[in-house]
Amino acid sequence: MTVKSSVNLQSLVDTHEQPFVIIDREFRIVAVNRAYEREYGIARDLMVGKHCYQVSHHNDKPCFEAGEECPHQNVFENGCSSSCLHIHYDEQGNTHRVRINAYPITDSDGDMYLGEAIDDISTSSKESADKL
Repeated sequence: MTVKSSVNLQSLVDTHEQPFVIIDREFRIVAVNRAYEREYGIARDLMVGKHCYQVSHHNDKPCFEAGEECPHQNVFENGCSSSCLHIHYDEQGNTHRVRINAYPITDSDGDMYLGEAIDDISTSSKESADKL
């Protein structure tokens, strides 16, 4: 007997207290939690379906094309967890220095996604920008 999971991706991200986002192979945001909405000042319905690099980096191309380490590649190419430092921007353009902990997530149909737990390690937006 096979047990099929009935947990949907949105209910998964809602279990996290820190900002958490789920991204598909095409860099599109599939789900975000309320902590992410609060941290970055953007409603989830304005993020879901957009590319992660548009929302987080205010960029028109994936972060690896801009010279940053990209957890997306490691998760989807190798199926491995990944951790890196990034600069994210909120809706007002303030910088947030963050640690990304990325994990492969597979749904009940076998489709793989990238789950990102985001930890803001900034002491302040200005200090983070000055350090980089």
